[in-house]
Amino acid sequence: MPVLLNLFLHKRIAILSTCFLIAVLFLFSVPALAADNFGLDETAVELGLEAVPDDLSIRETVINIIKWLIGFIGIVAIVMILYGGVRWMTAGGSVDKLTKAKKVIINATIGLMICILSYAIVYFIAFQL
Repeated sequence: MPVLLNLFLHKRIAILSTCFLIAVLFLFSVPALAADNFGLDETAVELGLEAVPDDLSIRETVINIIKWLIGFIGIVAIVMILYGGVRWMTAGGSVDKLTKAKKVIINATIGLMICILSYAIVYFIAFQL
């Protein structure tokens, strides 16, 4: 039995570290993909639209960082909901495991709702005030 538990623990660590690595790669790849504007500034000027400024104010930078953090927390909440669902499906009729899975799903859903509301607050502060 300890061998199976050890194998399960190593598999869980591998899955979590892979998810974390993928999240970090996506986090750092976005600025690299946005390095060139592909001539869109000139097109915007031709269409009479305002081009996006190259320098962002400190306020906009802080708002962008907060949005990234809220997005990451939302991803973690969704992963926790999926984790709770997997625990529910693998409970095997055990009441204790089923109760723990329900707690995980409920808490992750509450966290996701808080995350969505906080994003709405940041959006309101950024664009309405």
